[in-house]
Amino acid sequence: MVLPVTSAHLDHKASQERVLTGVPRLDNMLGGGIYRGSSVLLSGEAGTGKTTLAAKMLESVCAQGERALFVTLEESPAQLMRNMASAGIDLKRWVDAGLLRLWAVRPTAYGLEMHLASLLRMVQDFDPSIVALDAMASLATNGVTADVTSLIIREIDHLKSRGLTAVLTSLVDSDEREAMGVSSLMDTWLLIRNVQTNGEQNRLLSVRKSRGTAHSNQVREFVLSDRGLDLLDVSVGANGEIVGSARLAVDAEERVAALQRAEIIDRRHRALVRRRAEAVAQVEALHASLDAEEAEAERLDSDDARRLRVIERDEAAMGFHRGADAAADSGDFPATAATLNGASSHDDK
Repeated sequence: MVLPVTSAHLDHKASQERVLTGVPRLDNMLGGGIYRGSSVLLSGEAGTGKTTLAAKMLESVCAQGERALFVTLEESPAQLMRNMASAGIDLKRWVDAGLLRLWAVRPTAYGLEMHLASLLRMVQDFDPSIVALDAMASLATNGVTADVTSLIIREIDHLKSRGLTAVLTSLVDSDEREAMGVSSLMDTWLLIRNVQTNGEQNRLLSVRKSRGTAHSNQVREFVLSDRGLDLLDVSVGANGEIVGSARLAVDAEERVAALQRAEIIDRRHRALVRRRAEAVAQVEALHASLDAEEAEAERLDSDDARRLRVIERDEAAMGFHRGADAAADSGDFPATAATLNGASSHDDK
């Protein structure tokens, strides 16, 4: 089975369905995953984790009950399964379940056309929904780079024409130039690069492009461990991204600073509560003092009112008596009982 160069046509269907990569934060960076039937390029220097990320994508698809084909030109199936297990990826489980097929072959085992024919036959027989082509640049030992690029383009076109998702890994040089020259043809391009800081080597991942997706423009630290793959936020310092142990140190400093800020805020809150209680107590004391002064003023007013009544009564009595003396002097004072008695005695004499 041979697929001529002239058979490639740009009439692929465009699915709206998304395929999860198995790395949640990467799915978020890609707007919810990669489009089914699209092509994905994972590029980076040696040791950046391109093969591991490709294996994680296939594992994610198998977990959904779909078939996956992994084509590798550098590792045997047993070695690939062992190596991926160290990153928390259990490929053997899916191989045993019949959902994953590993095809490992040396680049020199076939000519380029035979390699293409073998791949197409396997795709037809196994009918996967996703195919990973790992380390295809090593086929250059079997021909010139232009021929290898032509071969890869035909493979990608054939997979896309069948509605299959294609994942391709490729090396880049120190200037981040992709070895096979197919990056412009890929729908999604993820770049993984090594950075050396503070005496250690770490990885950074970014989305160079993703057609039809409002993807993230942020750089993330790409972490591989026995617990799996993860993407972490990076801190930015005067000398660029801060990753690895330096990032952990920055995170620790930020946590300490956050705790200190929380303590300051807590102290201020307690001080405000205390001042509020003091202010309430002062207001209550002031109200009590005002109430006491008002009660004293009312008592004084009452005492003054009583004194005024006594004075008015005394003055009235005094005025009465003074008025009586005046009446007596003028002969107009009315006769009292004593006066009448005195007059009667005088008449008797």
